[in-house]
Amino acid sequence: MQPSTAKPATSLLFILIWIILIILVARYGRKRKLGLGWTLVISIILSPILGFIIAAASGKKEVLIR
Repeated sequence: MQPSTAKPATSLLFILIWIILIILVARYGRKRKLGLGWTLVISIILSPILGFIIAAASGKKEVLIR
């Protein structure tokens, strides 16, 4: 059996897409109760998909109108 021969460009593309997803989920999280910072941390530690699910479950921020 031969070892994995993934091309470096393929790995770099995967990492780039992963980072873009983390940034998008964090931007989504800034409008949620969880906030941008915590959504970013959760997305980095767990995954962008779980970060999105947790941020969506946290509910929207309440806006105070004066």
